[in-house]
Parts: sequence; C-alpha cells; structure tokens
Amino acid sequence: MKYYVFLLIILLFSLISKTYSQSLQELSESVANINIFIETKLNKKEFFEKESFVYCFYLVKNKNIELNDLQLLSYPSFISLKSKEIPIEELSYYDTIIDGLTFSKALLNRFMLTPSNPGTYHIDPIIFEAKISLPIDDTYKNLYRSEAPNGIYTFSYILKSISTEIIIKKIPESPDRPVFIGDFNLD
Repeated sequence: MKYYVFLLIILLFSLISKTYSQSLQELSESVANINIFIETKLNKKEFFEKESFVYCFYLVKNKNIELNDLQLLSYPSFISLKSKEIPIEELSYYDTIIDGLTFSKALLNRFMLTPSNPGTYHIDPIIFEAKISLPIDDTYKNLYRSEAPNGIYTFSYILKSISTEIIIKKIPESPDRPVFIGDFNLD
C-alpha cells in the first residue's frame, strides 16, 4: 500500500512540474512574441521591371533578451525576381525606440532583387530559429526553479518575417527619347 501511495505522489509531482514547465514555455513564448521579431524594409512598394532594389531584414529585440544561437531555417523564395544576397559580416546592434520602449536593432540579412516582368509579387518570409534566454522575475524563481535554476530560462523560438507584397510596373515606352528608371540623386 505504501508503495502505491509513493508512486501516486511521484506521478502527481511529475504532472505538476510538467504543467509548470508548459506554463513557463507558454509564458516565455508570449514574452518573446512582443520582444523579439524580424522587421522587413523596402524603400518603396512599387518598382519598374529591371529596376534593382535592396530588401532588408532586421532583427529587433528587447535588451533583456539574450540570443545564444541564431540559425537560418529558410530563405524567402524570390519567384520571378533575380536575387543576390549581400553578405553581412556580423550583427551590429544599435538602439531604436518603438512605442516609447528602447530596443536593439541589427541588420540581419539583405538581398538585391531585380524583377524581370511586371505584376504583383509576394516575397515569402525569412525564417530563423533562435535560442533565447529570458531572466525570470524574482516572484517566479521558486515556482520555476527546476526549469530555470539560475533564474534564466532558455528555449528555442522560431522567428519569421512577414510576407511582403510588391508591385512591378512595365517600363513606359517613349519613342522620341530614352526612359530612365530608378531613384536618382543629383547632389
């Protein structure tokens, strides 16, 4: 009888700690959802065919979040766009303000794209997996001691940019003079 009571206690403890573990994972993911993301940037949304442009991906994160590892899972597919990756040597963070909060931002990846045909195109997201470390608030340290013994909880998290729509226009025809496309600065 004592043996069965002992097994029941172990089973209950296992279930309780598993519930706390799932709760910590869910809590951490909800914190990460608003504190780390990939931002995409284009200087405009409409281009002419054969007009090259740069498409940038930025990693934006709260300063309290520590990234231990960042692995590329999937490049965007640039259907009907000629693409060339422009290498980034290393992540170089700078401060940026979003909704009154200070975040760290770094250029993560960029591509030079050249469309060959007019139309509307959707650029797929770029996807990364990150190992994220979050500090656990003092209020919860005892509750999650087994999952975060040093007060830091580390977990895997998928970062995914948004899909972007671009419009490619046909180059205007002009029989009497040449047509120039693109952004020009004469300074």
